[in-house]
Amino acid sequence: MLSTFAQKYPALGLTIVTVFWGLSFSLMRNWQLRAHEWTGDDPARQAQASLILMVIRMTAGTLVFGTLALRLPRTQAPGWGAGAWVGVFMGIGLFLQLWGLAHTTPALCAFFTGLASLWVPIIAYLLFGKSVALANIAGLVLSLIGGTILVEGGWKLGIGELLTVFASVMFAAQIIALDRLGQNADASRMSAGFFLAIALLSALGVAALTPGIGTYETVSFITNTLTDRWVQLDLVLLIALPTLWGFWWMNLCQPRLDATRAGLIYLLEPVFSTLFSWLIGHDALTVALVAGGGLILLGNAVAEWGVVRKPSDQDLAN
Repeated sequence: MLSTFAQKYPALGLTIVTVFWGLSFSLMRNWQLRAHEWTGDDPARQAQASLILMVIRMTAGTLVFGTLALRLPRTQAPGWGAGAWVGVFMGIGLFLQLWGLAHTTPALCAFFTGLASLWVPIIAYLLFGKSVALANIAGLVLSLIGGTILVEGGWKLGIGELLTVFASVMFAAQIIALDRLGQNADASRMSAGFFLAIALLSALGVAALTPGIGTYETVSFITNTLTDRWVQLDLVLLIALPTLWGFWWMNLCQPRLDATRAGLIYLLEPVFSTLFSWLIGHDALTVALVAGGGLILLGNAVAEWGVVRKPSDQDLAN
């Protein structure tokens, strides 16, 4: 029933996804705050804590959608490989974003994540030689001005904001990959490959960092954190809504929409993120947050509305 609804109303389905993703920023920030007792200011431990959360989320997704995909008729549309490629870009972006949340607030992280749609035409130009629209340049300038207002001290970006900017580039690559590979793929199979790729990459990252941190220290962090009832509640919400439901409907709805329209819908994500973050207490609605975030949203809107030809069906496919 959920699948039928999303296919019939993909724009509304993608809007619901942005609500879930908006909530995810605060839930992931809760994890990083809880992990800080163990990580302190150690970058390796911060990265390890981020990867462990990704393993938990993506393993759950792999189990659920892997089971569904294996039950599908073999004659149905493929999708494992397409999902895996999309997952590689998304996985790197999620890791950088989650690591960045150890150093910044959910609202700031969400607004800088919103730069992703601005990088799409630029990446398309670098990869496919397609021209960059004037509207995209104007939108990028507006968003960069908004970013300087958001960050205290102007261009003095902190590590959290920088990590999120790098994450936004990977999310842009993910949008292009999904647009190119998701048109003829089965959503369940694609979601299974998507989750499996991220889970494997995250697990490899955990395995690579564990010798330097210590197996006992890593295991102790996992057991101590997962026995916290508030962490358990956050994980249930994070896995059920932004992870399973959110990424499933992303893979189901976005390929059914014009890329410009999808990009505009994604602009709602930082709005919902700021709302949840304010309600939970991670962010205050300051003038800088509202003005800077508003300029980033305006910059994205200018870029999206100004693109006459959509990159997904015409530019990127050529």
